[in-house]
Amino acid sequence: MAKPLTLDHDDLTKRFPLEERIYRMRCVEAWSMVVPWVGFPLHKLLALVEPTSSARYVAFKTLYAPDQMPGQKDRFIGGGAPLTLTWRGYGWMKRCTR
Repeated sequence: MAKPLTLDHDDLTKRFPLEERIYRMRCVEAWSMVVPWVGFPLHKLLALVEPTSSARYVAFKTLYAPDQMPGQKDRFIGGGAPLTLTWRGYGWMKRCTR
């Protein structure tokens, strides 16, 4: 990347205003759900760091340790559990880790 960058939570929210979106997920097995999303588009962050043409992956490093850092903000706006959605061929796989 042309411009490596280190940002904290406050820097992110100052640089990138949060957007609210509603996504409708529909499955071929006839179920559906409405998914509210709050965040900012990843392309805005990538434009800031200017990835090179040889870049293949994006990695994010973070530390969440409120026992070591009193006053640390909640990682998730809604205060819920961590959630990772990964596309796996015919559907989404949900993975929660701590």
